[in-house]
Amino acid sequence: MAIDGLVVTTTEFLGINELGPFSPILQLVRITVTRKSEKRGKNFIEERAICLPIFTWNSFSVKCHRHFIFGSRTDMTGYGSKRGKQVSRLTAVMVGMCLFAGAIIVRLGYLQIYKNQEFRAFAASQQVSTSIDPATRGRIFLRANKGGDAAIAAENVTLFQMYFDPNPYNDRDLDALIDTGYVASKLAPVLYSHFCGAGAVSAQISQEDCEKNITGYTGKPLEKLASPAKEKGSVSATGALVPEEKNLSESALIEAAKTNRSAKIIPKTDEEILLDIEAATQAKISQKEVVFVPLLYEKDPTVLAMYKEKYALPGIYVGDGLVYGNPLEALHDAEGGLPKDYEPLAKELGISFTDLSQKMTRRLSRYALLTRRLTPELRKVIDDLSLTETKCPQLYKQPEKIEGLVDPNTEICQKLRKAPSGKVVKNFYGLALREENWRNYPEEDIAAQLIGFLNFDKDGNYGIEEEFDNILRGADGEMKIESDPRGRLIASNLKTDQIKERQDGVDIYLTVDRVVQEKVQELLAAKVQSTRANSGVAIVMDPFSGEVVAMAQYPTFDPNAYADAYEMVPTSSDPGRGIPMFIKNEKGEYVSVPEKERGKIGRGVEKFMYKNKVGPAAFMNMSVQSTYEPGSIFKPLIMAAGLDSGEITPNTTYHDSGELKVDEFTIRNVSKECLGTKNMVNVLNYSCNIGMSFIAQRLGKALLHKYILDFGFSERTDIELPNESKGTVYPYEEWSTARQYNAAFGQGLTVTPIQMAQAFSALANGGVLVSPRIIQKIVYKQTGREVVPGKQEEKRVISKDTANTIMAMLTSVAEVGGSKNARIDGYFIAGKTGTAQIASSSGGYEEGIAGNTIGSFAGVLPADKPKFVIITKIDRPRSSQWADSTAAPLFKEIGEFLVEYYNIPPDRK
Repeated sequence: MAIDGLVVTTTEFLGINELGPFSPILQLVRITVTRKSEKRGKNFIEERAICLPIFTWNSFSVKCHRHFIFGSRTDMTGYGSKRGKQVSRLTAVMVGMCLFAGAIIVRLGYLQIYKNQEFRAFAASQQVSTSIDPATRGRIFLRANKGGDAAIAAENVTLFQMYFDPNPYNDRDLDALIDTGYVASKLAPVLYSHFCGAGAVSAQISQEDCEKNITGYTGKPLEKLASPAKEKGSVSATGALVPEEKNLSESALIEAAKTNRSAKIIPKTDEEILLDIEAATQAKISQKEVVFVPLLYEKDPTVLAMYKEKYALPGIYVGDGLVYGNPLEALHDAEGGLPKDYEPLAKELGISFTDLSQKMTRRLSRYALLTRRLTPELRKVIDDLSLTETKCPQLYKQPEKIEGLVDPNTEICQKLRKAPSGKVVKNFYGLALREENWRNYPEEDIAAQLIGFLNFDKDGNYGIEEEFDNILRGADGEMKIESDPRGRLIASNLKTDQIKERQDGVDIYLTVDRVVQEKVQELLAAKVQSTRANSGVAIVMDPFSGEVVAMAQYPTFDPNAYADAYEMVPTSSDPGRGIPMFIKNEKGEYVSVPEKERGKIGRGVEKFMYKNKVGPAAFMNMSVQSTYEPGSIFKPLIMAAGLDSGEITPNTTYHDSGELKVDEFTIRNVSKECLGTKNMVNVLNYSCNIGMSFIAQRLGKALLHKYILDFGFSERTDIELPNESKGTVYPYEEWSTARQYNAAFGQGLTVTPIQMAQAFSALANGGVLVSPRIIQKIVYKQTGREVVPGKQEEKRVISKDTANTIMAMLTSVAEVGGSKNARIDGYFIAGKTGTAQIASSSGGYEEGIAGNTIGSFAGVLPADKPKFVIITKIDRPRSSQWADSTAAPLFKEIGEFLVEYYNIPPDRK
């Protein structure tokens, strides 16, 4: 074999088997070729070449390197060892080169194959951007009036966040020239108007809310000392603080003065309040460095308490629902970072110590929030301030050449300052407004539990906002845009499948009449307050269509300010059964006190309760979520079951001795009118428990249970509201005789008010169970398509004759029985009161006295030609334990309004 003119003398294969996946073919081949050596005595010259294979992806070649060996015969003794060393060095070099080449090949394979999709996505992210077109959330409407017009109950509004950049020029000397006092004096009147209603989202801001807004902003009370006491620890005759009191805040001083009879406390004037707002504003916009850094948002009070106790570090604070830091107060090392003392905190927060140190680094503030939800009207006032300033001649070198400038003597222009450099500094340069989309509830607390609210994360909570959150929020549109390396749009690459059209949320129209709802809420609130009850519910429903005309409860809340439901107030005594009470522990946290433990609380311990009595329970819709034992309003349903089954007639009689022993229990009547031989009309008129037990015995457990279920109990009504409860009716196989009899007069089972409205509608409409509904229609705005909920399949519960008979019997109850306080002049009504005992947590029932019962009334108006079923329920009234004195009069008041509002002609002479 000849290579490059030489003759191959030897061929050796040096196996290198650890070169990865290519080792079988990448063996090192050494081909030694020699030319006839030229001898010169004992010396010789030998020409040699080392030839190595060169591999590429698709070819193979050989590369030879010549070299000459000079030596002598005498040197040949060591030639073998020298030659071996050369081979070893060459082998090592070649192994290294092959390893390096193999590593590159493997790496390329990893990047090109295994990481292919990841790098494609990364490349796309550099070339393709996504533009989001946010969907508009749908609105919610009430019926504005009986004419069918609509009133907006939930809408989207564009309001403004107002903030100030304390370092707008990013130049210490220029920023220092901004007259923050002047800026604050101009903003204070705008903020006052915003806090107290003029130009606010709601023009009906109460005095209480106005005061809350101002004190929340200023941190100062709206009162002052008018006649300072001269005694020690108060105020001197000149109005100056006595030395012992100088460290007290203004609020603390006012509180201290309230116990001092010689101190007179009076409200501040508007001018003084404006000065407080001005001072607070100046403090905010003058803060040049960041003083607030949120570190953790947390709702769990136990977690917050742990942070407060375990990480009491300088500059670290635990507030309401969050852990935050103040870089100005934190410790820093020589390089400006945090010392190692803060490392455990970083670990607890789940972030690196470096990240925490960066968050807490001292730095200039570029954002001082002043207020949110500023209206367009007040925004214009703010814009005018900034706009006027830009028209000051002092800002321009040649003002005479610019049109539209204002008089240089204008106050805003006079307040401009010039830096040594000659630059004129604008005072309002750092003032900014940012658009924000807010969910607004113009009807405030009207139908609040029906509507629900949007939380801070823009998720629907409670009511329609929660139940229909998916279709109310709609779907954002998006467009994927491909651009070249310079950022220019590649229009030809825009494909149809890269565009997703925006789908706005639907508009939802409710069956609730705004006028009726407002009036029912007003009457209910007055009744709960006058009876000193815990809470109350009222429902007005069309018995034929199932449409809910009104669904009210008290206490209620304003969805625009739902957090107010958590507000606590001091209480001097136990607020009563069913009302939460709190004390503060050593960490300052509110701790609930069980009712059984309240008597152990010492006199000196300050007690608290929710301002609205029930706290966040006000968010719940008690008409569909709260269950209770209905008591005597359940009797007409069991009476109807007895009539429908043929087991009794209105004239069926029984003997009532006043007591009935069942198992180990004794059933008693409340009214003495039940004694003796009575018929079924008497049983309803006088609400006889033993008479109802007689009917239950006639029906038997299985049939009684069947009728209860047929009336819709132990099942959800499927009204279009979230988290509906279905109540509890135990299987009849588990019933004792006592439970069987108790069920006949509404004990031992639980129901919701909406279930009672549904069941009574079956009595009023001729015996058909109609599902209640709250949705009138759903409108898809972009297409105009309207969806009207279809009428659900009706289920006959009792015959029409039975329904007519029971309605006549209920009319008798209102005329001569225990429902006289529900009667409406000029109209026949059909209804029944119910005074239900409350089950005790320790077993049995609470004593049936004022404060321990639930009064309810279920009635139909008018009795002859029913238009409405009305359910009223008052929880724990303290003025009287009897429903005839609490729930029945509320039915009457609501009914009187309805007959007038709907012009229902009288049916009674």
